[in-house]
Amino acid sequence: LGLARAGAAVAWIATSIAPVAVFALRARWSALSMNLDALAWSAGLAATTAILLVAWAAASRGRSRLEPLWLASLVLPGVVAAYGALALAGRLGVQPLLGPCGALLLLALLARFAFVAWLPLREEPVERSQREAAELAGLSRARTWWKILRPALLPRALAAAAIVFALALGEVGPAVLLSPPGRQGAAQRLFNWMHYGYDETVAAMALALFGAAALAVWGGLHAGRRADAGLAD
Repeated sequence: LGLARAGAAVAWIATSIAPVAVFALRARWSALSMNLDALAWSAGLAATTAILLVAWAAASRGRSRLEPLWLASLVLPGVVAAYGALALAGRLGVQPLLGPCGALLLLALLARFAFVAWLPLREEPVERSQREAAELAGLSRARTWWKILRPALLPRALAAAAIVFALALGEVGPAVLLSPPGRQGAAQRLFNWMHYGYDETVAAMALALFGAAALAVWGGLHAGRRADAGLAD
């Protein structure tokens, strides 16, 4: 047990504490004010992706034959999903309509991270007997969902949304290919700054993205545990 804890501590230091310390020491904080538009755009896009995927996964639970395709989209490079969205929009003739508003980028992110939301939400949150008991008690579908299904589904939904948000926030491949004119995501701008040698700006952007992703995941998991504990009580 002691060796396992020591290994976990080394992993935490190597993957979290050390990078944060390096970024904080090298960051030029004034660079963040010049990149707030990119941070806001990325956060909004990631939040939209998370909300839509969690809502879709929660509304269409159960096994699906498309699961291998969703898993492949997650495992393959992001440019594969981006090119697929671009090719589909071109064949349907809607590329000029969807491209400038960022809808194609959103579509690529939805396809890429669908499995992340689907996996924890595909199973029924409650036993069938509980739903049957609610029907026998005369509860409407809306009250059944609010009183029984929602509390059981909420912890997993919050955790899935937080993870999708963090993954979408740092996605570079689709952003490079599908970002609308005049728009750059934070990860894309970070990638570009690295090539021009702006180390202080890169450190500030990296720290901001790291903090946003960590805060979202911590908040989703913590809220999920709180909701789960409240349901158990």
